[in-house]
Amino acid sequence: MKFVSGFALLLLLAPQTRSLAQDGNTRLITLSGDLAFDLTGNYKDFFSPVINDSSTVAFSATSTTSTTASPVQAIYRTTPSALLTIAKSGQTAPALGETLKTFSDIRLNSSGLVSFFATNGVNVNNLPKTALYTSTGSALSTIASYGQPAPGLTGNATIFASISLSDSDSVAFKALISDGSGDTTTPNGLYLSNSATSITSFNTSTIATTNNTAPIIGGLFTDLDTTVVQNNLGTSLFLGYGATNNTTDNTAAGLYSFSNNSTTTIVSTSNTAPVLNSKFLIFTAWSITPSNIVNFSAITEDYQKGIFSSNNGVTTALVTTNDLAPNLGGNFIGFSNTAFSASGLVAFKSADGSLYNNDTKEHFGVFTHSNGVTRALATTHQVAPQIGSNFTDFSSIETNDIGTVAFFGSTATGSVLCLSDGQDLVAAAFTSQIVSTSTIKSISFSSANDSDGASGINNLGQVVYLATLANNNKSLLTFTPTLHFRTPSSGSWSTPSNWTLSLSPAPVHDLVVDPSTPLTITGPA
Repeated sequence: MKFVSGFALLLLLAPQTRSLAQDGNTRLITLSGDLAFDLTGNYKDFFSPVINDSSTVAFSATSTTSTTASPVQAIYRTTPSALLTIAKSGQTAPALGETLKTFSDIRLNSSGLVSFFATNGVNVNNLPKTALYTSTGSALSTIASYGQPAPGLTGNATIFASISLSDSDSVAFKALISDGSGDTTTPNGLYLSNSATSITSFNTSTIATTNNTAPIIGGLFTDLDTTVVQNNLGTSLFLGYGATNNTTDNTAAGLYSFSNNSTTTIVSTSNTAPVLNSKFLIFTAWSITPSNIVNFSAITEDYQKGIFSSNNGVTTALVTTNDLAPNLGGNFIGFSNTAFSASGLVAFKSADGSLYNNDTKEHFGVFTHSNGVTRALATTHQVAPQIGSNFTDFSSIETNDIGTVAFFGSTATGSVLCLSDGQDLVAAAFTSQIVSTSTIKSISFSSANDSDGASGINNLGQVVYLATLANNNKSLLTFTPTLHFRTPSSGSWSTPSNWTLSLSPAPVHDLVVDPSTPLTITGPA
């Protein structure tokens, strides 16, 4: 049964039996061996797929004519009916001169803007000449390039790292000055641009540089982390390192927000972690919500671990190694693969420490914390959907803005890409699944922080992923879950929690009502 949203609805339905098969639609975007669009030869491999809330996918691809010396590569964005070339090797390299050769670090926002690094194949002092561009498919706009003066630093930019692209089209990035010797203390800065630049200098706001004083921790910043995240209100969040303090590794660090040319200290290694009663030592992941709430994971000086939230200068503990791991039995022993949603939900992988209690095998799980409640989405005590054997490990955890979590699960007999909201566990892709004229041999899912434009899952619950097939072809695919009205009693069509994975029905979804007892569904207006 397939419904289209946008009309008034009043249904009285008799019970039906719900199918237990893989529940959703898989779309094959492209396959190695296919004729490469706008390139010579056939597709060889695919990289860095990301998806936005309009179901648009951006990715890079190489062709069969690619060699190390002369790569043939392009960045594409999907349209409802075709592929759109964003950039390709061989075209003129704005600001750099020569022609574009290679690409990396693709970002995509909700309006279809794509941001990426590109090189022109020329090395100077063993450093590639690199530029940062944005495009919607027409001309390339240059944000910054090799050889341009780096504001706030003495010298020209030679290395770029990391991209954060917001839905308001602002691009944050890191630039470094180096002579190519690999000096890890090279001067560097974080910058934020809302428009294209001239070919002579960055047209940016300077977030921070190693010539700036580090608030609270004192002295100049000694380094700036490459992970800069943004919200859509124009606030950037970054991690800066200082010279010394009283921590055991003699390194100070702080999380800072930057907005309207002003820097605010969120938390630093001079602060004591709530509940754990030990000073922060290392910050491992961080995010900022649309309401400027900062969530982060950290390790303390005595190596306790936790996930925390900071709001208006007050830091609270969300979950720590003092807490029990639901459905496992022991306490959490740490937090990894941490992902944050705009709604404040935190998803993470952890073990329960049972290995250290004379158990023979460490037990893992994927968990979420939201509104004071910690839930297990999947653990190594349960069978993986479509595979038929227990999970053995988890990786590549990511969440969308509304709290749907995607993660990769391994088993002794195969692997599966899952979607969950804590109530449903849906297989999006799995080994031995039929694709084209073959079956999936392995799956690659790129997890990243949604607030930097590098998301593998969108707010419709769609995921984009790569799969290697049994015939060794590479494939790029998306999965769209089918939404069932899962509430066993009468309710509203427009209430997300009534549907699979707590997703709001949209035109991309097949919608099924298959209750075990008669019920009435009202709306939408």
